[in-house]
Amino acid sequence: MNQSSVQLLDLPDEVLLDILKKLDNVDVLYALFGIDNGRLNRTTVDSVLDRLFNYILPQIHDNVECLTVEPAFMERILLAAHYPNLTELKINDFQRDNSSRYFAVGSLKVYTKNVFARVLTSFENLNHLNVTGTTIPAYPSLSVCYLPSNTFSSSTLTYLCINVSYFTDCLCLHDGRLKHLCTLIVRSYCMGTDLSIVHNLNELPKMKVFSLIHYGLIEEYNDKFVSLVRRMLYLEKLTFYLRIACPSVYIDPINLMNEFSVNTLRLHSFNFYLSTENNRNDLARYLSNNNVKQNYTNTRYQEVSNIVSFSVNTATHHAFTLPFEFITLLGIGNIFPNIVFKNVSELSVYDVVPLEHEFFLRIAQAFRMLKRFYVTDLSLHSHNSKKSTDNVEPHQIVEYRRLTFLDITRVDANM
Repeated sequence: MNQSSVQLLDLPDEVLLDILKKLDNVDVLYALFGIDNGRLNRTTVDSVLDRLFNYILPQIHDNVECLTVEPAFMERILLAAHYPNLTELKINDFQRDNSSRYFAVGSLKVYTKNVFARVLTSFENLNHLNVTGTTIPAYPSLSVCYLPSNTFSSSTLTYLCINVSYFTDCLCLHDGRLKHLCTLIVRSYCMGTDLSIVHNLNELPKMKVFSLIHYGLIEEYNDKFVSLVRRMLYLEKLTFYLRIACPSVYIDPINLMNEFSVNTLRLHSFNFYLSTENNRNDLARYLSNNNVKQNYTNTRYQEVSNIVSFSVNTATHHAFTLPFEFITLLGIGNIFPNIVFKNVSELSVYDVVPLEHEFFLRIAQAFRMLKRFYVTDLSLHSHNSKKSTDNVEPHQIVEYRRLTFLDITRVDANM
């Protein structure tokens, strides 16, 4: 009689899943995960997740105080149990294309009501909410400026890290809807200050930590940034990232930096990046009469450095604290300080001076975490490469070990 052997992976999915469910030994179950077989890995993971959502969470839900989740599992977590004692929630890798019906993308207002507001109502004792994405912007941002003040409101939340659609939304978060908020970390992409919206201008004595990262280019600057910070009487830590381009108005970077911090007596940590794009002649006159490091009043904080980059008709002044803690640096030129920007993963450079081999070598040494690199050559004429005088081999290979995106553009400045 012929004998036949049946391997574990020859079994139908239903039988294989039933076997995995009967494995009470968790070590055995996890030992199966990681075997070089996609079907077994998928089935093992499904079995573990089913056990988590169907059996474990319903039994321990009263004791859950902290959750770190990915959006793909958010719906199952919400439906698995009620979490009366959950105080901290971190949502990682928030993406725009999640399949869950709770994360289906509509307008920003609908998204805010169906997703963000739902989180606060589902976890009524939440005091710590952190939503992060993998790209900028990775997910539809919070938009509360045209919604009632009881939307996305909480009497327990003390820590919030989130993307907002407009700076106006940042102002609205201080209208009393988050009564006990002490730490606010926001990233915004559009200025969008709607003058028709009347904002609460009360003082914010509970605010201790405030971070505003505004990635968009601000073309109509106003004092709403400064006035907001001045309402935070007992602020201890301040971080901001601003890019300003107002051709009709010269923005004094030193004066602006001092305005942010001069009236915050308890401030002990002040990290910033501020770039101001100006007419080349205006900036040249300013730099001839001012020294950022000497004239910056609040020298009790971190060391300050600066970069000046030139385009055809404009110049940009970058002022920042050291170490540079931000992930994006846009619009620098051929000359930059001899420091390591250890956090920068996105960089754009341009200059009217040709960018040669030595420049790209210095970039690789200074920006070791670089993933996205944009290069624009604005040089007015062809330029023969010269050998470096700093003991750099002319043909030494430049390596960007983490680079995933490179964009090189040649712009004819005479056009």
